Amino acid sequence: MQRTDGRVDHTEMTTLTLSNDIGKMSDRIGVMADRIGEMAERIVKTQEMQSQNMELMQKSMLETMQTMVKQMELSNKIIEIMINSGVNVAEKLPNGKMLTPESLSTFASTSTSLFAHPARKSTAQACVGE
Repeated sequence: MQRTDGRVDHTEMTTLTLSNDIGKMSDRIGVMADRIGEMAERIVKTQEMQSQNMELMQKSMLETMQTMVKQMELSNKIIEIMINSGVNVAEKLPNGKMLTPESLSTFASTSTSLFAHPARKSTAQACVGE
């Protein structure tokens, strides 16, 4: 009988200890869950900011591309005016007949004098929207 009583007392202590340990683990799991929730909120906020930044970058790139298209259209108009006015385009291009950003600067100086010419000034201004 004493052996049985000893086992019951020992089992009762073991059960209480296990119960206490389970309670501590539950508390720790709750703390970890809270931390995971905080991290998830931070991740969502970061994604929202990155999404806004991506949208702004896309808009900026689109505006840049549209500006480049307008610049090419204006360059084409200037070349057309020069050709129609009898300017030998090939003579104005450095390095042969290749049209490059550097060669467009040559056209800029030519087009300045072209815009200044009274007979062509209105046509040139119409091309650039003045």
